[in-house]
Amino acid sequence: MALVPACRRTSNWRPTAVTSAGKSFASGGAPPGEQFASGNIGLHTRIERDGQPLWLERGQIRGGDALLHSPAGWAGATVCGSLLATLPPGDEGSHTRQPLLAACRAIRPTDGAEHGVTALPGLLVARYLGQHSEAARQWFAALWQELRPVLFGRAAVLPRIWTT
Repeated sequence: MALVPACRRTSNWRPTAVTSAGKSFASGGAPPGEQFASGNIGLHTRIERDGQPLWLERGQIRGGDALLHSPAGWAGATVCGSLLATLPPGDEGSHTRQPLLAACRAIRPTDGAEHGVTALPGLLVARYLGQHSEAARQWFAALWQELRPVLFGRAAVLPRIWTT
């Protein structure tokens, strides 16, 4: 299987803006056991608030690379993904941050995949590393349903596009 996608995203938000974004990659194809053997994936994500970086991530993964099987990389997994949600400015000492982080950490992927949720200054980061893109999608949707009412003050109704 050969992939040559390139993801490049730069976002600059007003000082009080709150947003969320996500991305995921599946390195295996529809037939079980198919591997990402050639091509490459390049990504660049930068999120700024009022011109100051909150998140900068760059990466390149080449098909057949040892990193795909290394414990320091994908560890043999075929699906990885991230959900990034900006937190309100000055949230570090808020009464909302810790309960929200705990609620998100209590949500687990249905397939038992490796995952984590971390709160950085101004940003919540959730990562998935596993074998099942549907389980990753469901986990990110569950996290979004937890985050949306708190961060955006809106009901957690999934967008219809997520079910097509």
